[in-house]
Amino acid sequence: LLTWLKLVDITIAEPTTTGCVVTIATATDQTLSLYSGGSKTSMFKKTDGVWETDTTTFTIADLTPGLEYFFYVITTLGTGAERTGIYKFKTPAE
Repeated sequence: LLTWLKLVDITIAEPTTTGCVVTIATATDQTLSLYSGGSKTSMFKKTDGVWETDTTTFTIADLTPGLEYFFYVITTLGTGAERTGIYKFKTPAE
């Protein structure tokens, strides 16, 4: 069963030309992965989250300047998988 993961807070930091940091407020340490890509139908690049004191952080690297990127976050729990909606950001041009 796939359900939407309820997020308390999600922050997309100001992207650089080659990367972006995304943080999500999470009350407990969960195994979260972020999938990103250049369109809503091709989000295949996996970035694992790092949990520390109620926040999971994802550092997305090796991006191309001046492009729009889409991402979602997913977790696999004992009862099944949960995921967020789709978010987006754009890297600045060089």
